[in-house]
Amino acid sequence: MSKINYLDYSAANQNLNLRIEEFLLEDVKLNPDNVWLRFWKGDDSVILGKSQKIEEVCNIENCIKDNVGVYRRFSGGGAVFHDRGNLNIAIALDRKRWKLPLDPKKSFEWLSLIIQNFLNQNGLNSSTGRISDILAAKSNDFKKVSGTAQARRGNALLWHGTLLIDTPIEKIKRYLPIPPDRPGIPHEDYVSNLKMLDICLDAKSIKKQILQIAKDFFQIPCLEFDFDNQIKERLPETKYVNILKKGKLD
Repeated sequence: MSKINYLDYSAANQNLNLRIEEFLLEDVKLNPDNVWLRFWKGDDSVILGKSQKIEEVCNIENCIKDNVGVYRRFSGGGAVFHDRGNLNIAIALDRKRWKLPLDPKKSFEWLSLIIQNFLNQNGLNSSTGRISDILAAKSNDFKKVSGTAQARRGNALLWHGTLLIDTPIEKIKRYLPIPPDRPGIPHEDYVSNLKMLDICLDAKSIKKQILQIAKDFFQIPCLEFDFDNQIKERLPETKYVNILKKGKLD
């Protein structure tokens, strides 16, 4: 029987956070009836897409100066900045079980509806941009509030992304240059956060709303999981190191 496996857990370091993300994907590969929904936050860090060149998508000198770690995840997509003002959301499911086509754009659009429904529910207009970005506006001035990426192994699909609650845009500018696929458009003209859009909700309230939206979206039962007792010993052996510290995990 299909169910949503719900995990609200933030690890102490990004190595562990990314291993948990990989676990979600591997579990669905073995158990295609499962759907995972996870919320988490990470300390200040830059997370690169699996194929990106660090010198093109990261302000390396500022990261070194401020002791901001840089990690490479196993999914595609672009570089993102993490801090405690950003809520990370992950959904893992079986593509065939949910009749999703091979075209990544279609699955991005379908899963992004969960975040868009949250934005609409709080009085914002929402849209998608550049395939994997989620945009929001009070009227028509749409700006990015969420960047998403996905990874696939067999029919298992992991979709995960950011949701900027109150991360300062100045911090994003400090650690991430303008992306190569968005030339000439500075961060402040393209990126916003919920607080700047007058959505003053804390992470607990946001998670509660999105969890309910996900339950309505998938129409299957939900079971909350405990990391220490049910997941910790099942994590993959992969190590996600801080690239700037020559192989150190933290």
